[in-house]
Amino acid sequence: MADELIMLDIKILPCAFIKEIFLNAWRVMIEGVEKKEGKLVMGFKVVGENRFLALFHNGSDSALKHLNAAYGNHFLVTSMRFRQFETFAKHVLGYDTSSRLVQQTGSNINNSSGKLFWVKFNIAHLGKETGMFINKWREECEFWFDLKKRGDVTLEMFKTLGQKEVHLFIRCPSCEILDDLLFTTPLSVALGNQLETTVKSVKFFSDFLNLAAN
Repeated sequence: MADELIMLDIKILPCAFIKEIFLNAWRVMIEGVEKKEGKLVMGFKVVGENRFLALFHNGSDSALKHLNAAYGNHFLVTSMRFRQFETFAKHVLGYDTSSRLVQQTGSNINNSSGKLFWVKFNIAHLGKETGMFINKWREECEFWFDLKKRGDVTLEMFKTLGQKEVHLFIRCPSCEILDDLLFTTPLSVALGNQLETTVKSVKFFSDFLNLAAN
């Protein structure tokens, strides 16, 4: 079986027993993915929404099958196939990641302090030469990778396959610091409103479960 990295974006539809679904849906999905020897990489609850995210290394089909069997009429699910942003930067943008990156995992984000966010970038470059666009994207890599190396923030980045779309999971000291960062990145400065940015506050699903169960 070929390796796959899939994120499920799951929205729970309004119903009378929404807390029960939240408490049990996660367990059902994990049981499904483990049957296919898959692994949960990261899982988040979107703050203020009946919505959660689950990033799997293999086994996402089984996770979704088990979820549908238990609560299929109560969900809207979007599936996105990812690749590690570091490999995209190296293979497509020609960026040398070996000397700059400090390897981090979701557990580093979990163990560090600060506020946790999910940032989605949709990138367009109308009127920009491809060479200029690639150079700016390479500068964007350096911007985030240097922050990661210095330890100013903890972060994980992924690219959606076949799209100019990047997902950033980042923990930083405050909302204001994140806002400052997002308005000063090379792509933000170069592309202006052609860079569409969506920011959501999230918490690890395990933390949400602990609070909801009490």
